[in-house]
Amino acid sequence: MYLLFVVFAAAVPTALYTLLLWRLDRYEKEPLHLLAVSFLWGAAPALALAIAAELATGGWIESVFGPGTDTTLGAPVVEEVLKSLALIGIFLFARREFDGVLDGIIYGALVGLGFSMSENVLYFIAYQDQFVTTWWLRSGIFGFNHAFFSSIVGIGLGLVRYERRRITKVLTVALALVLAIGAHALHNP
Repeated sequence: MYLLFVVFAAAVPTALYTLLLWRLDRYEKEPLHLLAVSFLWGAAPALALAIAAELATGGWIESVFGPGTDTTLGAPVVEEVLKSLALIGIFLFARREFDGVLDGIIYGALVGLGFSMSENVLYFIAYQDQFVTTWWLRSGIFGFNHAFFSSIVGIGLGLVRYERRRITKVLTVALALVLAIGAHALHNP
């Protein structure tokens, strides 16, 4: 019963944030199937792969960089790279639907919202004795964090949509990924 409750508690704010985001894309709405792919990539595969990678590397990162650095260094790198895979996939394989910066923001935010929703379920289960505080912080105050982080990469991809020079494309997207990782790392001190 508690599992149903936490899924509901994570899904409702996410649905509201997603609706708000969808309404921002007024003039040329993105296809629902690509929006769904973006959201679902963040909600399931990206999170599952991130958990596996973080469990596999957490001890190593802490042994090299010190206690607590797995969440400060490891998690942002792993999570932002995995969330970015969906954006790069849409950019490469659905180019006609990835027109510019706004599209990058929309797709990036949806990947982040999916990731955040599923991650919140895990946090709500782990901290059920502090549910109200955890819900307020993760769904309310920091509800757009993962959407913001992923949107940075989406912005980078949107900026290079019509760029011809390959080196400019690669450097711009790499810089966007570094900025997303940095923003995430600043949030996870």
